[in-house]
Amino acid sequence: MNRKELIEQKKKQLYFKKLMESMNAITTIKIYESGVERDFYKSIISSYRELWRKSKWEACSKLT
Repeated sequence: MNRKELIEQKKKQLYFKKLMESMNAITTIKIYESGVERDFYKSIISSYRELWRKSKWEACSKLT
């Protein structure tokens, strides 16, 4: 993996981390239960959780 790929991977990891930090459990439940954009947010959250479960992302320490 070259440096550019590592940087892109780091950006994706940081986006996921910020997304999960910005939403607590109650917010996540509300998104799943109601809302106009429910399907949109459900797909984003589900895809990131699936990627996280499959461990497609490696540790951030590879950049240091």
